[in-house]
Amino acid sequence: MKVPTVKDLQKVWDAYPRHSAQTTLLLDDSVDKAQLQSYNHICVSKYTAEIRSKDEKEYKSSLGSKLEPVLDTEMLIAVVGILETMRTEENVSA
Repeated sequence: MKVPTVKDLQKVWDAYPRHSAQTTLLLDDSVDKAQLQSYNHICVSKYTAEIRSKDEKEYKSSLGSKLEPVLDTEMLIAVVGILETMRTEENVSA
């Protein structure tokens, strides 16, 4: 049974006072989980069983090649781009 979960970054910020809404991004596939700090949320695609199965097949077929396998490539590239942009921001929640 699924239990609704809400992630509260304030608990993290209380434990690590040098971090705050200005320095923290929350990557999650659920808007509901991030409702307390929605300005810090980057909604990523849900990693479904179908996507996992496809990734596993691609990974297994790449074992003989020199290329390193990357799972869910499109989403990872998008997240890297966002993080690269946010790296120089003084306030990521803005």
